[in-house]
Amino acid sequence: MVNQYQLGKSFFMNTKNILKAAKLIFNCSLVGLMFSNASFADEGGASAWTLKGTARFRGEVSDKTDLVSNRSFALFRIRPNVTYTPADYMAFVLEPQFAKTAGDTVFNGTGLATNALQETSGTTYDPNLLVHQAYAELRPASWFKTLVGRQVLSYGDELIVGPLDWNNVSRSFDALRLKFNYSLGEYGSAWTDLFASKTQDNDNTSTTTIG
Repeated sequence: MVNQYQLGKSFFMNTKNILKAAKLIFNCSLVGLMFSNASFADEGGASAWTLKGTARFRGEVSDKTDLVSNRSFALFRIRPNVTYTPADYMAFVLEPQFAKTAGDTVFNGTGLATNALQETSGTTYDPNLLVHQAYAELRPASWFKTLVGRQVLSYGDELIVGPLDWNNVSRSFDALRLKFNYSLGEYGSAWTDLFASKTQDNDNTSTTTIG
């Protein structure tokens, strides 16, 4: 029989953790809003630096999805984004990410056949702080550009190649991408992408995709 005191204590602690995380995300969101449109001009007066970012907080309750217990936990993710544009045909983007899960019960592998219970996770899924995007974009012509580095790829309904953005950590690719744009006259325009990519390493087995 489940101890009602233990259930009440667990619910109280999870709720307390969620409220703390919500307060942190709210404060970070205010900072993000303050700098969402910030830009810094170079000597010529053009905007060379752009600072923006996003912050997301989500709470989840799983009703016996593990066939054993009810679980509640909070997830939050912060992504500051810095873009440097020294010229019209060139840009450099850096977007680190901090992702954390609070209150979720997970099992850490301690041996070939043993696990250790951990009440608060984050590092079990991915590093707390990682580089989500870091790439250079070159536009030598109006109809052509290339992107080199870690970047988000999104095609079609994202079933095969996509950022998996509903996930708290999401996904990006170490890729070389060539993008061609061309006019079809009265039929509008079209584009073609050629890329070679590798899924970002987050302590997981990586795969290579060529398209």
